[in-house]
Amino acid sequence: MTEDEEEAVILLSRVVAHSCEDDYELQAERLKRLVLLSRHPDVRRALAIHDAVSALLPCIIEDRSSLLLLLQLLRNLCAGESLNQEAFINNSGVHSVALVVDRTLGLQRQGHADIVSTLKLCIQLLGNVCEGGVSQRDAVWKTFFPDRFRALALLKANVIMEPLCKVIFTCSHEDLNRLEDLCRSDGALLISVCFQALPSHGGPFCKDVADWIYLVILDLCSRKSLVPQLFNNLRISCTEDIEEAWFSSDQVTLLGCLVDLMDDIHVSRKLPTTTGPSGIPVIDVMGYTLELLKVISGFDCWDSKLDSMSFRKSIIDGLLQNHVIELCLELLKRLGPPELIYRAMQHSNPGEGSVQTAIDHAEHFLRMTRVTLPYRGFRRDLVSIIGNAAYGSQTVQDAVRSQGGLFLLLQQCVVDEENPFLKEWGLWAVRNLVHDNTENAKEIGTLQLRGSFTPVELAEKGYKVEMDVALGRPKLINLSPGC
Repeated sequence: MTEDEEEAVILLSRVVAHSCEDDYELQAERLKRLVLLSRHPDVRRALAIHDAVSALLPCIIEDRSSLLLLLQLLRNLCAGESLNQEAFINNSGVHSVALVVDRTLGLQRQGHADIVSTLKLCIQLLGNVCEGGVSQRDAVWKTFFPDRFRALALLKANVIMEPLCKVIFTCSHEDLNRLEDLCRSDGALLISVCFQALPSHGGPFCKDVADWIYLVILDLCSRKSLVPQLFNNLRISCTEDIEEAWFSSDQVTLLGCLVDLMDDIHVSRKLPTTTGPSGIPVIDVMGYTLELLKVISGFDCWDSKLDSMSFRKSIIDGLLQNHVIELCLELLKRLGPPELIYRAMQHSNPGEGSVQTAIDHAEHFLRMTRVTLPYRGFRRDLVSIIGNAAYGSQTVQDAVRSQGGLFLLLQQCVVDEENPFLKEWGLWAVRNLVHDNTENAKEIGTLQLRGSFTPVELAEKGYKVEMDVALGRPKLINLSPGC
């Protein structure tokens, strides 16, 4: 053995022999030295051979004065050393740590200073133990899920939440039974408390906490039924007035996590999204849902590989079967034309051959009701879903035409202050709707605006808007002399 290994073994024997002695300072010095030495893998292995874990576990129950140092030492010993991890389980280590956790949580109301530090070390120790394998994760999950996990999460301390979320992920990763546990009512209560550590819930920003929560959510996505089950149970588990809200803030947070995960996957293709949560759950759920549909409908638009195209077809079929495209068109119809188009209609000249019937209908509709956008970018999100879904899909192209949506989408090819990038998404949608589709191109031709409609702002600058039949989209015409 090396000098460090020999020293560690000698110190271990003295610590165990005098675990309850009155000379606290001497015992503390021994433990501090052991904690330092145990950072090295060779020392951990040497101490494992001398049954360090089995000798130290009773001390965390008996010797409260040195508890923090003992937990640090056990945490280090179980870091990547399989013999110590096995010894921890074989000697009821999880039960011993559970007793420490329960005792420490009981001291919470008394305001003891070391509560957070003690609990943090307990969870870090369990995290290292869980790396040992299935039996270790089984023992931790059975002992701590859901009540102890939730009690720890309720402390809302980042130094606790980060290792706690790591333990939850490690135990549940690729384990269907535990993932199902997280989606049932008890698990939803735990997830709800963990969500409170995220910035969207007003918690202090901690990247590590968010990352572990996202990894748990990503695992849930691997099974088709789990996310909907968790979504429903998050509504039941919350304490808000759901009769009025319809949805809970936890449901909003779950959808927000999914949007973030999808954005990470499609980061190279990402366009600016919604401006963020409004604070009204029913609106935020709708906004995040449309954002998810936008990303899903655009999946692999730029990938021509056979397997990708087959997967994309299944996505588009799902959107059609669930009437998503039909709903988006209906919502666009209810919104009426964008403000710029509406104002242009008010200044259009029927004698120039514009589509007067459509204009009359739009004006009548807007006189009857002025629809307020639920959030900034709502119209744009509807257009983006249709545009993405229409890419390379004649089924979607035909469906939009059959539901009278071509002229509706043409109207969206304008700048709109309340819908950033509406024009770009509108042009993208029209392009995809007419691409390789003669029927749509023909109908676009019949809808051509032979005259013009000129928004006030453009007219003042010497421009008007006309329909370019060849391109199938509106274009600007300069009215200045000599142009």
